Amino acid sequence: MKDSATIVKKVNTPTKIYLQLPAEKTDYFKYIFPILTLLIGIGINRFIDYRNDNKKIKKSGKRWLSELRVLKNPIEKQIQNIEAFLIEHNNKEHYTFPRPELVTTLDCEVFSSLDKSEIVEYLEKYKKNSFQEAVENSSEINGFVSILKSTYENFKRIIEEYKQNISTHTTSVSRNLQELMKEFGIYSVHLEQEIGKDPINDTRYRPILDLMDVEIAPFLENNNYDIYKLEKDFFKPLVLILSHLRQDQRIYPMLDHARNCITEIRAIQMEKYYLDINFRNLKDSYNESKKWLPDVVKTLE
Repeated sequence: MKDSATIVKKVNTPTKIYLQLPAEKTDYFKYIFPILTLLIGIGINRFIDYRNDNKKIKKSGKRWLSELRVLKNPIEKQIQNIEAFLIEHNNKEHYTFPRPELVTTLDCEVFSSLDKSEIVEYLEKYKKNSFQEAVENSSEINGFVSILKSTYENFKRIIEEYKQNISTHTTSVSRNLQELMKEFGIYSVHLEQEIGKDPINDTRYRPILDLMDVEIAPFLENNNYDIYKLEKDFFKPLVLILSHLRQDQRIYPMLDHARNCITEIRAIQMEKYYLDINFRNLKDSYNESKKWLPDVVKTLE
């Protein structure tokens, strides 16, 4: 019976069975997909930036080319303006100051808004320049623009300085002429006191009076004097008349003012002489730019 009980007991003991289930498959794609999306996004953005940069560089190069091309006519116009000015300005018989015409587009301000560095990239990408060639050609283009701009600024400076200097000298002529006439009135009173009557027929007075009646009196209202004519027909004859009266110290103030006027008129003539030289130099500079321009344009074409 013991053996039988033992057998039953063994039968009732639970048996443990271990089964090895297949391992769960890892979903790697859910980890890789965000990375791929990020890389694709970066690539697309870089492609878009690259394309936009290329468009910008190409547009900038075309803009430089366009702005350089249109300089031809303004340069030619400025040369013509200078030539016309010099013809009128060189009138030796009459004092004239024609107004020089500045072609404002030659101030080259439009190039200030353009990126100089993009010229090099444009020449490399679209004109197949080596980096060294692109740098050299870019320097030539920028040098051309800088010289043209400098010429324009020099042109303006010369005109302003001339106008200022002429104004100073003409003001001095007017002031000395007024003082001369004042001294002539004082001289008239001295002569009247000396001879006890109106000195209108006095040989020391009448030549001066006649000269003033002819050369000065007609312009007293409008002050429209021709300075060159004043020097030739009034101041020089007056100095000669007063020189004959040099023993009379009362004429010294008039003589000083007359000589001052002559000195100022000579200064005006020198200003005109230097202006003529400066304008001829400006003309030469614009002619050089006109010759240089086709080569500059060719580098971008």
